[in-house]
Amino acid sequence: MTYHGEHTAPGKDGIPLHDLTQNMPHDVYQTLHQYIAPGLTSSILQSCKGRPACRVKIYRAVPYTLTRDEQIALYEKHKKEMLRTGRIPAGADWSGSNMSAYYDFAHAQIEKLSKQPPAVNVKLSINPGDWVSIDKKYAIEHGRSNLRNRYRVLSKTVPARELFTDGDLEEWGWAP
Repeated sequence: MTYHGEHTAPGKDGIPLHDLTQNMPHDVYQTLHQYIAPGLTSSILQSCKGRPACRVKIYRAVPYTLTRDEQIALYEKHKKEMLRTGRIPAGADWSGSNMSAYYDFAHAQIEKLSKQPPAVNVKLSINPGDWVSIDKKYAIEHGRSNLRNRYRVLSKTVPARELFTDGDLEEWGWAP
């Protein structure tokens, strides 16, 4: 299953992780602190310098989607909460204020979903051309801010020669 953002990640025409001196200042490795916050990312950049086969763990935040069974459980929970409190639950994806209409909607959704077969091991993955980060904290922050805190972080280990940037050393394109 795929998830794509709004703009295209750099590909093989970008700056490769293993040689940042391509299209960046020649002293980029000595001045990494000017480009990124210190920490894990700078140590990865240093360790991959001149090593295209260097293995790098990449991360990507993707929207969290509920499985069929999780959706059914959520609608069941909402119905119970409405019977208990007399209100539409907070967090219900419903724009109206009519509790009876939402209860009927939730009931219909449960019936509809129950007739569908469970998903067959749908697995999200990082795909060629995706934006990625070499810093897990950065991917988490992306999920919190851009995906309204409803996200999963995927990871994969790839060679440095497959990662390219357009100059932002926190964001990379994966181009195997």
